[in-house]
Formats: sequence, structure tokens, C-alpha cells
Amino acid sequence: MTQATRCVRHRVITASGKVAGSNDPNIHQFHSFQFDDVCAALFEFRRNVQDLRDDRPLKILLTVSPVPLTATNSGGHVLAATKYSKSVLRATARQIMQEYKEIDDFPPCKLMTNQVAARRVEHNSYGRVRSKGVRSAKEPSGPLNDFCEKYT
Repeated sequence: MTQATRCVRHRVITASGKVAGSNDPNIHQFHSFQFDDVCAALFEFRRNVQDLRDDRPLKILLTVSPVPLTATNSGGHVLAATKYSKSVLRATARQIMQEYKEIDDFPPCKLMTNQVAARRVEHNSYGRVRSKGVRSAKEPSGPLNDFCEKYT
């Protein structure tokens, strides 16, 4: 997640637009996480999970959802916000994968949203992925199957 709403009063962070009720600008503030913020959070997550596992072997699989943002509170266009958000998440995944060999990724975002595939898998609203796109990633000769065979 690269965009969130912070509740100043309760120090809670939620995905923007996911909590019902009124939005008071004195209490609820939009926040856009930058690369360094997301990277630090991911490194901290990995460290916390490793601590919980008492240093037993660990494997983490990262993925960036191919589903675009449906709205943004950034003041910019939602398509630009989507491109920025996905770029930050992919760069963060790449950074942590370079540091830790036990972390890998499955890139459905790249597989389903590249220019060749986009016409086949994106819904006309551009806010959803067609079920055909999901099926193509999961079919027996598809990329998800190839990836799973690598790790089983």
C-alpha cells in the first residue's frame, strides 16, 4: 500500500476510502508513502516474522496486485497514481529480494498489465481484471503454475 488515510486522533492508518463514516480533514489526513517508507516497512516486516520464527528458515513470496487503483486522494489523476504506486511497490520488492535470498516474487502485475496483455485481461472500467486474465495466469501452462513448480 502506498496511499493511506491517517487518523491523527487515534494514530491509525487505513487504506484510503476503506473506512465508513465522515472524513474530517482535521482528523483524517491523506498520506502517500514514498519508496524509503515502503522499503523500511517491508524490511521491518521481514525482521519481525524472522523473530517470530526463532530464526527457523523462512520463505516470503511478494506480489504486486495487477488491479489498478480506483481512486486517489493525491490530487493527481488515478492512472498516474496507479503507475506511481505499482512502480514503488515493484522497486521495493526488487530491493528486498536483492538483500535476502529467501524472498522471491511472482509478478502478476507485469504479466497481466503489460501493453500486450492489457487488452485481454483488463475490464472496460480499468478498475478490475477480467476473470479471463486471472484464468490465464492460473492455467496449467501458465506463469503461476511454472512458478509453483519451481518451489515444490
